[in-house]
Parts: sequence; C-alpha cells; structure tokens
Amino acid sequence: MTDTSVPNVRRARAGLLCVTLAIAVCQAAAPVAAPTSAAATVPSLAPTPAPEATAAATAPPRSALDRAARHGNVLIGAQPSVADIGLLKPRGIGRVINLRTPEEMNDPALVALDEAALLAAAGIEYVQIPIGGNAYPFRPEALDAYARALEGAPGEIYLHCATGNRASTLHAAWEVKYRGKDPDTAMRELQPFGNWPLPIERLTGIELKVERRADP
Repeated sequence: MTDTSVPNVRRARAGLLCVTLAIAVCQAAAPVAAPTSAAATVPSLAPTPAPEATAAATAPPRSALDRAARHGNVLIGAQPSVADIGLLKPRGIGRVINLRTPEEMNDPALVALDEAALLAAAGIEYVQIPIGGNAYPFRPEALDAYARALEGAPGEIYLHCATGNRASTLHAAWEVKYRGKDPDTAMRELQPFGNWPLPIERLTGIELKVERRADP
C-alpha cells in the first residue's frame, strides 16, 4: 500500500506558507492610519471670555464729560476729545475754561486737536488760564481770572486741565476764597482727582484737618 501522507503534509505546509505570505503582503500594502493627534481629540481647556469682558474690550472709551465731577453749574474734568467737544452744546455747556499751558496745547503728542478752533466752530466760548510748571504756577492772579471767567456764562461751564487735577484744585481755592467754604471741606472734594487725602496722610495713615489760620 502506497503511503501518501508525506506528500500530503508537504502540500499542507506549502499551502499554509502561501496563506501566511499573502496575509503579510496584504498587511504591507494596506495604508497605515496616521496617529491621532492628542490636540485634535482633547477639548481645549482655555477659558472662553465672558460676553461682558469681550464687550468691555471693544467698547469705546468713556467720554471725559461722563467722568467729570459736577459742582453747581461747573463740570470739572480731563482734556476733552474731538468727540467730547461735539457733545458740549447738546449738554448745555456754553463755556470751556482750559488750564493747560500754551506749551501743552501746542504739543501734538499731548493734545492732538485745536481746541480753540473746534470750540469756536461749535459756538462755545473759550477761556484759557494757564497753570503748570515754573512759568505758570498756582498764583492769586490765576484764581482771580477764574472768578471772572465764571461770571455771566451762557449755560454750564466745563473746567479742565489734562486730568482734572489742576482744575479741581483751582475750583476748591475759589470755593474757599469767594464762597467762604471751610478749607477742609473744599479739600476733601478733591478726592476724585487724587488730591485728597494729602500725601502726608497716605504716608502716615493719620487723618489731618485743614483749617484756616486765625489772624494774628
């Protein structure tokens, strides 16, 4: 009887080898999927800006008129912009008193507008009383000029310097000299512009009181 088991085994092994080779060839030919990026699958942990914060970042700056401090018919504030000047007449302001020096007003890096010309075109009266630096110190003549500028104003008055610091100090002095206001009360009204508390109070933490010295 002829033994055919050996050839059959050999054929089976050959067939198995062909199948193995075919699988290997298919695996080599198949495209390899690109590794998934962690950044593409993991959600971003960066916080989303709140709508209020986005709106605040894109909102236009507040008008100097909206930030001004009112004292009767006088509004005390910072340098008005071109847009602010356009708002003066509608808000009933008929006169502007400017305490900035000629050097400031003529420096485009500090003031990028012709305030006098813009106010004239808007039909608003303009008074300049320079205060600042060694050439234009705080002086009695400036206070007297301010007192005259307050008289007969056609409507309300906008008093300004660069930030409102000098303007608020001048008005407080007018309140003391021409209205008889208590100096301590007048000085405390300067707080919105950083002139109160006094530097010595901030340094020591001791609250002081400003009083008029009695005549000898």
